[in-house]
Amino acid sequence: MNTVRVLVLSCLVLAGAMFGGCSAGGAKVQANQTTLGQELMDLDEAHDKGVISDEEYEKAKKNLLKRD
Repeated sequence: MNTVRVLVLSCLVLAGAMFGGCSAGGAKVQANQTTLGQELMDLDEAHDKGVISDEEYEKAKKNLLKRD
């Protein structure tokens, strides 16, 4: 029974050593923040390209403007 525990613990330590090096390593992560103006321009572009309907455009624009 002790042999099994030693083997399990050894495997866990080995796995931790192997996968512990896969972290971001202190790399900075920046949140993707867009401005209201950028969101409105993106919305306008989607509407111009026909990706969204007039109704969807007006609803989304109204929601964006309410949020600010």
